[in-house]
Amino acid sequence: MIRHLPLALLTVLLFVSQSDGFRRYCYCSCVPEVQWARIRACDVVPNDPVVAQSQSSDVFCGTVKSITRHRTNLLVAFQVQHVWKGDIGDTVTIVTPTSFAMRGYTFHKGQAYLVYCQRAIQSEAIRVTSTLSRTQPLDVAQRDIEALNKEPAADE
Repeated sequence: MIRHLPLALLTVLLFVSQSDGFRRYCYCSCVPEVQWARIRACDVVPNDPVVAQSQSSDVFCGTVKSITRHRTNLLVAFQVQHVWKGDIGDTVTIVTPTSFAMRGYTFHKGQAYLVYCQRAIQSEAIRVTSTLSRTQPLDVAQRDIEALNKEPAADE
């Protein structure tokens, strides 16, 4: 019986994760109990930059100025160079989990990125990104930038 327990638990998890009502929430530990992203168990990165833009609350490119660890999250401050969507000033800070296993995006200080992010569910001031977005280094984002530049300006 005990040696079949892991298989039984896996079966239950698979069944639950495939049901329509199942939603997994990630929490931002820098602001207690703020649900920062709704992620379906089977979410994938959108193939189309325009689709990714429509699913994001903010899209911008910028250079990482600082990275600060706060509990299980990283606070990544950017110097913004261009905004395709959202109300973003010259600088912005986004949140991502510290661990790739938690779908945290790995940023490097001084490197430029194209960032697709979401606003937190309970706080518009918090922006988050993960490996489930099309966020990528700017030097490999040419296809996305061309597609975003062809689109009419997106309102917030």
